Amino acid sequence: MQAGINNFKRQLKKEYDPIRKQREWASYQCLKHPEKVVVTSECCCNHKRKHLHHTNYNDVFSVMKLCPQCHNKIHKENPFESNNYSTTDLICMEPDQTKRMMLLAYALQFATTEQTENVESMIIDLLAVNTEAEVINERS
Repeated sequence: MQAGINNFKRQLKKEYDPIRKQREWASYQCLKHPEKVVVTSECCCNHKRKHLHHTNYNDVFSVMKLCPQCHNKIHKENPFESNNYSTTDLICMEPDQTKRMMLLAYALQFATTEQTENVESMIIDLLAVNTEAEVINERS
């Protein structure tokens, strides 16, 4: 069950993460032009392979070198990382209401009782908005 929700979250992040393209572009540029990379800081951990971490995607070649543990720690501590979007936030980024409702309904199978109540109330709200839009369209 946990593997199913993790896979679902990964797919949502891949499709709806607003800075995914910037992050991929920055990583690609560093791999393509390693001679331009400027390491601003490095963790003191003794690890053979360190990750390059961007603190600002506008400055593509300015990176921190971090061991996997320090890299994960930074991502968990930073509340502004796109990885911290909730599943519901990512679903709500879908512009098509029908697809958004299907994603919410799919997410319900992984939800706890409290989460289920929250998602059900969102679906009811979406249906109410859709009904109001249909009434307005009929009057036009």
